[in-house]
Amino acid sequence: MAAPALTRTLSGPTVSGTRFPSVSKVFTGNRDDSLVQTIAAGATAVEYDLAFPYAQLQLLVLQARGGVLTIHTNAADGTGGDTIVLVDGRPTLFEVGGPFVNPLTANVTKMYFTNATAVAIDVEVIALNQV
Repeated sequence: MAAPALTRTLSGPTVSGTRFPSVSKVFTGNRDDSLVQTIAAGATAVEYDLAFPYAQLQLLVLQARGGVLTIHTNAADGTGGDTIVLVDGRPTLFEVGGPFVNPLTANVTKMYFTNATAVAIDVEVIALNQV
């Protein structure tokens, strides 16, 4: 039996002083892996079992609130995976057919988060796949 269709909607705000309305786009896949956590101040290589294939991503959202957060995939030092640095309030986005290159170069088997700041940081990961 085929997996049910799942959707995520990505909406952008209207920029004041422009003529352009808010933008909204719907993404469809059949596997939605997500994570919302708080990473403690000074935490190193906090491991989460979040696994998904990178080549079938329809939408990837990585964002941190509260400071700079480093993500390693597949190993605590990023070996065999990727290293992504998130900056407070500046999400990393990838959408199939969109203008940005997928920041992942390998299937994700685990994610490790390092918070080198003196405050806790909230992190959100959304990975919508068509597998």
